[in-house]
Amino acid sequence: MAYRQSVANGPESAIIRRAQNIADNGTIATLNFNGVEAFAPATATITLGGLLGGEQVSQNMSYQVNANCATAPLYVGGTGGATFTASGIPSGQQLGRTSTP
Repeated sequence: MAYRQSVANGPESAIIRRAQNIADNGTIATLNFNGVEAFAPATATITLGGLLGGEQVSQNMSYQVNANCATAPLYVGGTGGATFTASGIPSGQQLGRTSTP
């Protein structure tokens, strides 16, 4: 899984390659964030209520991968106010849950 996010412009592109079995010291094919396997991340605006004056919100997004549901961070968002945009993997690109962690 690879994810590209611009500091200035937010989420740009993601790639998920499944069923990879790369030998020790092996390499993967070049990731092309403008190619056919890339897709746009999903985004949503979130507003938190109940913040006290001057409190900041810090957010990030992770994706659970492989049978053990290992966590792969997508991005670490900056701090901001009560309303922010979060991004992640669109539902059409996700696989259904196949095991219980």
